[in-house]
Amino acid sequence: MFKKNIVLLISLLFLLPGGLFSHEGDHSDMYLLYKDAGMPIGEEQARTFAHFMIEKLVEKEKINKTWLEAKISKVTQKKFANELEWVVSYSNPKEKDESKKTLFIFLSQYGKVLGANFTGK
Repeated sequence: MFKKNIVLLISLLFLLPGGLFSHEGDHSDMYLLYKDAGMPIGEEQARTFAHFMIEKLVEKEKINKTWLEAKISKVTQKKFANELEWVVSYSNPKEKDESKKTLFIFLSQYGKVLGANFTGK
């Protein structure tokens, strides 16, 4: 546990400054949040990384500030293209657009942020 937390802290120091955004559709635009240390992350780390991504999206003005208060509604692992991914869903009741009340953050099983969208696909 201690080793995973150290890896998390060290990896957060090496964040790339750009390339993070919310988008509809595929996960082709990636943002490296966590250096692949060869160890799968757990649910708590997935929650932490997803929250960090929310902060970055707000900072880059890709989503509005109300998302900082949004709550995680679900954390699951799903198989996409034969690879396990973490899907962290946020609900934002303050969002006016009904189609954008749920934001999905996709992470590899090793903590790499793969994308974010409002469709969950």
